[in-house]
Amino acid sequence: MTTMKESIVIVIMMTACLCMVMSSLSGGAGLFLAQSMVGQPTTLGLDAGESVTYDNIPRATDGCVVLYEQPDGGGNTVTYCLEGKHKVAVKNLKTYDFNDMASAMDIGPGVKVKLFKDSDLRGVGRTFGKNEFITFSDVSYPQDTVSSLTLTKT
Repeated sequence: MTTMKESIVIVIMMTACLCMVMSSLSGGAGLFLAQSMVGQPTTLGLDAGESVTYDNIPRATDGCVVLYEQPDGGGNTVTYCLEGKHKVAVKNLKTYDFNDMASAMDIGPGVKVKLFKDSDLRGVGRTFGKNEFITFSDVSYPQDTVSSLTLTKT
C-alpha cells in the first residue's frame, strides 16, 4: 500500500519525460535516449493528445538505428549511431534501461545492425539490413529479447 506522498511522487514520475544525450558508449557510440514514464507512446516533437504514427516517431538518420519499445514505434526509444566509426558494439542495453524491451527498430542508411539476445554480444544473433523500419513480429524475431547489438558501416 502506498502513502499519499508516494502516490504524488508516482504521479509526478508518470507525467515526466526524461531526455538525455550521452556519448562514449561502448567505443564511442552515440546514444539518444527518450524515455516516457507514462504508459502512453511519447516522442519528442509531439503535442499533447497527438497520436503516434510512422510519420511522427523518431526515425533513424544516416549511420544510426532507433529501437522502439512498442511495435508501432511508440513508447520508449533509444538511438545508437556510428559517429564516424566503422563498427560500434553496444554490449549491454541494461546500462540504458532498455534490456529486453525492443519490439521494433528503424535502421538508417549506411548501417547494418546485428541484434543479440544476451549481453556482451552473446547468444543468438541476427543481422538486419539498412534503411528499413522493422516490427520484430513481422520478421519472426521475438519481441523484448534484445540485450546487446553491433552497428557496422555498409
